Amino acid sequence: VIDIPKPSKYEDGSLMYHQDSGRPLILFIKKRKHNWDLYETMIHEITHLVQHLEEYFNIDGEEEFRAYLTESIFRDLRKLI
Repeated sequence: VIDIPKPSKYEDGSLMYHQDSGRPLILFIKKRKHNWDLYETMIHEITHLVQHLEEYFNIDGEEEFRAYLTESIFRDLRKLI
């Protein structure tokens, strides 16, 4: 069982982690209209996710990997909304 904290009403998005392993677990983005605020929040939180994935998998200095992964995650999430 995983205890998932309830996001604050002031948060537009957040990245939640597993308490023991520190691995990224849940990417939360507040439901809103499809506008720049939504896309900016998505990019912000996806950037955190990619940074933590790089740290977890010990990937360093791979700028093209970072760019492609960020683009891919954004594209996949955008299709879901």
